[in-house]
Amino acid sequence: NRSSLSVADRETAGLTEFYEHGAVAPDAAWVELTHAAVTRCSPGAWLTISGSMPRGAPNAGYRDLIAEVRAAGVRVALDSEGERLSAALTAGPDVVKLNVAEAGELLDVPTARGDDSLAAASKIRDMAGGDGHAGIVTRGSQGVMLAAPDGTLYEGVLYVRGRYPVGSGDSFLAGLVTALDHGRGWEDALRVALGAGAANAELSGAAKLDPARAEALAEQADVHLI
Repeated sequence: NRSSLSVADRETAGLTEFYEHGAVAPDAAWVELTHAAVTRCSPGAWLTISGSMPRGAPNAGYRDLIAEVRAAGVRVALDSEGERLSAALTAGPDVVKLNVAEAGELLDVPTARGDDSLAAASKIRDMAGGDGHAGIVTRGSQGVMLAAPDGTLYEGVLYVRGRYPVGSGDSFLAGLVTALDHGRGWEDALRVALGAGAANAELSGAAKLDPARAEALAEQADVHLI
């Protein structure tokens, strides 16, 4: 376990974040985790992978985990960064969601402008395997760009701002996968994802959101084809 602390400034609404390092994982821990994921996830289910890996985990850990569970028929949604992200993409995750900074680092190109973010989402889709895979670039208050598995391009935005955005990226991914798992289409799933991320930002503490509020916010999201 590790502690993460976010301090909100009442005057500026800015956040200062403090993150501890977690404990070093034993050598066999990642093998055991991979085995548990394969045996406990049923075919057609979703596995979401978010954030950094624990110290001591192998650099190819995400790649190997994705390869194992996808071979077992499990769908994977990935949100990571750096060298471990690059390695993980070779295993073909079904969905890859990055923020603009992570996408820019991965591709070594500008991603701040809308057109750049859209091009980055398409490139990430290609790196994950192309047809049948999705690339997503989240842009904070400026919304999100999606290159869907069939190549369709979407832009989405939700004009609701909360003071506590920590964990909103994870909440976004959780909302997206939950909607897809319930058979909702990509346009609708993107609305749910935006609603979940915004609902998280309204409450202090990461991943503390009201599902009913998330659904209500999803109805306000503007998602359209490009």
